[in-house]
Amino acid sequence: MLSGTPDATVTAQCDNVPVAATVTATDNCDVNATVNFDESITAGDCAGRYTITRTWTSSDVCGNVASFTQTVNVVDTTAPVFESFPIYISVQCNETAPLPTATDNCSGVNVTIFSDVLNSGGCLGVITRTYRATDGCGNFSDLIQFITLVDNTAPSFNNVPAESSLQCDQVTMGEWQLLRCCSCNCF
Repeated sequence: MLSGTPDATVTAQCDNVPVAATVTATDNCDVNATVNFDESITAGDCAGRYTITRTWTSSDVCGNVASFTQTVNVVDTTAPVFESFPIYISVQCNETAPLPTATDNCSGVNVTIFSDVLNSGGCLGVITRTYRATDGCGNFSDLIQFITLVDNTAPSFNNVPAESSLQCDQVTMGEWQLLRCCSCNCF
């Protein structure tokens, strides 16, 4: 006879799987009855979902057998949790806002930009960005951040000719107008 058997069927979150029970055996003729334990795992559709089958078996010297099987259905229904992250930020228009990080109770997390909506406001606008954190079993949570685009950098000139000195009669009319040289007496 087996004693201390657990519930035959259990559903448990992937981060709270119960340990195997300690099952004992008694027999009316065999005072040294022992219990053999076996456990197997059947994979599910993701790392956080699987089935554990636990079997306890005892037999006496006459070949009588007592057996008990427990099925533990492991599930992952908990979405990832974002770590502390600023909701309102400002970034230069040519910079990229850093991705937030998230944790999960059972697996790794993939954080992606789920959507970007550019709204008017400020010099360049405000992006309403939604980040999505997804765990290995497809559970997800979203975080919204407001990113104000700023531009604090003045334009710079390219291909500026080197400074030079010219006589008035060496300057073409187009250059003359561009330079607006009024101090020369060329006319």
